[in-house]
Amino acid sequence: MRLAVQTASSQIISFDAPGAISVAGSFDGTFPSSINNGGTITGIYIDANTLYHGFLRSPGGEFLTFDAPGASSASGTFDGTFPSSINNGGTITGNHIDSKELIHGFLRSPRGEFTTFDAPGVSSVAASGYGTIPESINDAGAITGHYTDTHNVIHGFVRSPSGKLSSFDAPGAGSVAAFGYGTSPKSINDAGAITGHYVDARNVNHGFVRSPSDKFTTIDAPGAGTNAGSGFWTFPDSINNAGAIAGHYIDARRDESLRTSGKRLRPNAACCKTVG
Repeated sequence: MRLAVQTASSQIISFDAPGAISVAGSFDGTFPSSINNGGTITGIYIDANTLYHGFLRSPGGEFLTFDAPGASSASGTFDGTFPSSINNGGTITGNHIDSKELIHGFLRSPRGEFTTFDAPGVSSVAASGYGTIPESINDAGAITGHYTDTHNVIHGFVRSPSGKLSSFDAPGAGSVAAFGYGTSPKSINDAGAITGHYVDARNVNHGFVRSPSDKFTTIDAPGAGTNAGSGFWTFPDSINNAGAIAGHYIDARRDESLRTSGKRLRPNAACCKTVG
């Protein structure tokens, strides 16, 4: 797969990371995940051995590829290094999968120095595919993301610029020992406000905003599906420094059609509730 970047002048530039697989029909290739204000891009590429690697693309088009220390290098495993976010200082966060199929978070400095970390309480069961998954880093170096505990419940975390890790759960988040329940942060702004989604005890998904002082606001888009267990929801993806949030939702028409056909997915309710 070949990805593109669009400049402010609407010029589209296609690019491939060095070493990215180019087999027709493979749906592999180069996958950018984040761009900062200076135009530096980070993301992943998949090589001919189906291993994932990180890359940096400068505004001038120069590439740097990298792997987190401890990332698996076993061919055919779809393991490796997965950058998710770059801030305006050039610091990157993401995760890597080790040879035991465990997921660890990492921080990569602009100088290429790595710090790996695991959230407190994270599952350490080998071959479980669980672990610590950073999603976003702000300009101060604070990181948010999620981890899966030993009971298969998802929790949010925030890592301070000094390295202190704290976990949190949105009020109403389910604690059922089943995959998918819990709190999943997606983005943090420079003030420390976090957005993401959570799954409640009825298997209904809701958006949330967590303030820097740990107050939560639930977000449900008008028109989003409401049937318990349907799998449709309000899904915030990003928050800017003004506090505006962008994301997506599935409407009630699609929710109803899948409910009546017997498929189980996930939905939503009203909008909005703040918990102090």
